[in-house]
Amino acid sequence: TKASQWLDDTFNGDFLPLSDGLFESIALTAFGVLGNILRRAPRGQLSLGWEEKWANLDFAYIPVGVLSQAYEHYLHTHAPDKQRKEGVYYTPLLIAEMMVRGAFHALRREGTAHTARILDAAAGAGVFLIATLRQLVAERWQHDGKRPDTKILREILYGQVRGFDVNESALRFAALGLYLACIELDPNPKPVEKLGFQNLRGTVLHNVGNEHGHRTSRSLGSLGHRVGGTHSGRYDLVIGNPPWSSGTGLPECNQVQECVRRIAHGRIPEGMDPKLPNEVLDLPFVWRAMEWAKPGGQIVLALHARLLFQQGNGMQEARSAIFQALNVTGIVNGSEVRNTKVWPGISAPFCLLFARNEKPPPDAAFRFVTPRLEQSLNGAGGLRVDASNAEMVSSDQVVKRPEILKVLFRGTPLDLEVYDRLTSRSLGTVDAFWRAMIDGPEQERRYSGNGYQKLRKSSRTRKAGDGKPGVSALYLSGLPSLTDEAFQQVEVDVAQLAAFSLERIHDPRPNGLFLGPLLIVRESPPAATQRIQVAVADGNLVFNQTYHGYSAKEHPDGKRLVRYLALLVGSKCALWHVLMTSGKFGIEREVIEKNFIDRIPAPSFDDFSSSDRKQIDMLFHNLVQENSEEAWKRVDAWVATLYGFGERDLDVISDTLKFNLPFSKNQREAQNRPS
Repeated sequence: TKASQWLDDTFNGDFLPLSDGLFESIALTAFGVLGNILRRAPRGQLSLGWEEKWANLDFAYIPVGVLSQAYEHYLHTHAPDKQRKEGVYYTPLLIAEMMVRGAFHALRREGTAHTARILDAAAGAGVFLIATLRQLVAERWQHDGKRPDTKILREILYGQVRGFDVNESALRFAALGLYLACIELDPNPKPVEKLGFQNLRGTVLHNVGNEHGHRTSRSLGSLGHRVGGTHSGRYDLVIGNPPWSSGTGLPECNQVQECVRRIAHGRIPEGMDPKLPNEVLDLPFVWRAMEWAKPGGQIVLALHARLLFQQGNGMQEARSAIFQALNVTGIVNGSEVRNTKVWPGISAPFCLLFARNEKPPPDAAFRFVTPRLEQSLNGAGGLRVDASNAEMVSSDQVVKRPEILKVLFRGTPLDLEVYDRLTSRSLGTVDAFWRAMIDGPEQERRYSGNGYQKLRKSSRTRKAGDGKPGVSALYLSGLPSLTDEAFQQVEVDVAQLAAFSLERIHDPRPNGLFLGPLLIVRESPPAATQRIQVAVADGNLVFNQTYHGYSAKEHPDGKRLVRYLALLVGSKCALWHVLMTSGKFGIEREVIEKNFIDRIPAPSFDDFSSSDRKQIDMLFHNLVQENSEEAWKRVDAWVATLYGFGERDLDVISDTLKFNLPFSKNQREAQNRPS
């Protein structure tokens, strides 16, 4: 108690405040570890014991990163739901310092680096605040020509650093980290009595949770009304790692949307809506940063990479609005190094956005760089950012060509050239042909889709049913049932298959989906083949959710049609097209969504001549007879002619698939030394 009182008297502020009655409310055994810390052993501090997580720490120097990790570990262990909902994940110091260095490089050019005011609107345990504080001290030292003393250090802390958060515990960690950083940076920290601090709450650190200061899961935090207009246009740099949560169901999300529309007014074309698809939380922070930063100020944020790559659910429009409202100057795409020690515990693809707070000028462009997987480097928590290997992409290109960043991530400028030539041919797609064939989108859902789903724990009981979960599968009873073994052949012999025998399934699928002739496509392409795996069946066939199916029952030449589509979808060109365009495959998933199979370019089968149709028959017959890669290479060459590709284009496609598919085999190939 006396030690705690001394800390309060000496350092003031909110330095490790104690709750009233704390010592009276806990058992004496809880003081054992504290006693080990306080007692002096003959050779120094006593060990805390190998069973303790702190056993290997030297308390002579505690890096700020340890505080942030301790806070994240606490949430992960004791409040995992809270961590998930609030999006609280420790930002590695390596990434934080990379962002700070990039931001101050720009501020230095403006001549404002030593006086810059900094805001982190989702401060967490303070890793960005402490990294920017250190950088501000370095900039001031360089500008003044002398090391900042205690007085200057306090001026920088109180006047140039600001942080918002919704969690009181996080703010206490941030305050402690800022205090320790100032003490460490002090050139003359004695006598200790001169190291007192003002309370940072309400000046440097702001709790923007609910009115009582404690964050509820329904609070808007920095995105709500708790952050008023006093912070608008005040900061030279807005930096941080806002929460990436989506689908939060916040009841006041319309308030966030209205705020974003207000900020976007005048920055984006009239009539454009700055969408916030699926109530994601990181994109509103980008818009609010435009409000908090000074005109021409710097904005540097760690975000979910869906901003760069996702194509559906309104994300194209959201991306277009941001790139028209903000002058993006650089993007580090970290999708390749997710699930490594570069960002431990993070499986989501991420990116680092560097921008200047202004509308992009007509010639605006940014560097787009993707650190590649290097296991020896990434395993040590490092990554290689090779600026000489960065692509220059204009803001206008991102707006007009929503797939360009995915093409440059999983491909090269050569892939972009091939892709541009393909799109210039204005070919139809699998989906467009299918809709035309069966006369309308409603009918399309009857004749193409994902297979049946087996019963699972979430299968609901229908009120009008028999009280059992799921639905009756009697309408499929007796139909041949596809097996993995049968699917290994490109032509399935339905006569050799056992009959479907399940009594109930999770959800019904239209009967028309299982009527032959059928094209069947496996969701997950095998890594070894570098192709989408396909098969055809001339008769009726039941298949499960592992497969997508297309029934050509309604087409007069259905058997040949499904063979044509099998050749097309099974070619390397098709998998390459999906890799270049899908917002999920090759980023965070290894399965192929049906809508990206539907988007594969497909010259109209109905326009084929009799010789073209004979070619289809011959190529498919060879596949069935040989079942070899050589037969598939002849298919690749034929599909290339349909797309207007030459031999060199096929080389580009093959190289890209060999080294840039998201499978471990391809990742190992990409890291091998060239012969």
